[in-house]
Amino acid sequence: MAQNIFVAMPFKHSFDPVLDLIKDAANLLNAQAARLDEEPISGSIVSHIRSQIEQSDLMVAVVSEENGNVYYEIGLAHCQKKPVVLLTADPTTLKFDLRDHRAIVYDAQSPKTVRDELVRTIKAALDGPSEPALFIESAFQRPTENELSYFSRLWHDGCG
Repeated sequence: MAQNIFVAMPFKHSFDPVLDLIKDAANLLNAQAARLDEEPISGSIVSHIRSQIEQSDLMVAVVSEENGNVYYEIGLAHCQKKPVVLLTADPTTLKFDLRDHRAIVYDAQSPKTVRDELVRTIKAALDGPSEPALFIESAFQRPTENELSYFSRLWHDGCG
């Protein structure tokens, strides 16, 4: 069965090339990436978002601009202990709570140039350990003691 990737991003046509990038990377890994607006829903949208995140194996979030909905969805994913892969065209836009997370920086004019890096990162998240600190270590490098402490607190305390 294909693994599912929840895509959190602004619903603007200017981000369509980034969505194409994410779907291309997912396809290369035999995974399925979907954005919330790609399927018809009825009822509570927030309930649907929670359900979709819960059913997903990971989230890819585009944080190139301020978007409260995207940040809310990232928070939900963190509470559900889902790995989150961040994409941004401008790392200075990252809010305080995400500045210590690794983000893949793409060129807004040519997002596909980071496809291989995105594929490697998604693969590491899907294949790697589910505890965030161990995922970071397996995907990138050994985290600092502060990062280990932070992620350990998130993992063990959860949200709420």
